[in-house]
Amino acid sequence: MANPTHYGEDSVSTAVLDGAEGAYPRNRLYVQIAIVLAVLTALEVMVHSFPGVFGGMGSPGYVAALLITMFAKFWAVGYFFMHLKWDNKVLTRLFYTGFILAVFVYVALMLMMNVFSQG
Repeated sequence: MANPTHYGEDSVSTAVLDGAEGAYPRNRLYVQIAIVLAVLTALEVMVHSFPGVFGGMGSPGYVAALLITMFAKFWAVGYFFMHLKWDNKVLTRLFYTGFILAVFVYVALMLMMNVFSQG
């Protein structure tokens, strides 16, 4: 059966990878992802440096811009650098289930501490 995700001769075969369903790519993809992460980091720095453009520090636009870039970076690191894209789907689901549970616990803790209240 041919691997639908083929990265050329320099990819790492699934024969040497425990539980991987697709061959891991080599350096080129990782460099591309690193460049995307650097651009997202630059956007985060820009948002923090010029908060007035997004409605001021603490405003919904400011927080949304930072959360969107934060989530995109988290996803990219988990999906590519932690190899979730190529691992067994059960492991990927387990990782995301734990992440979602952690988000719910974090939000519940913030609600208990009245972080979202006005005043």
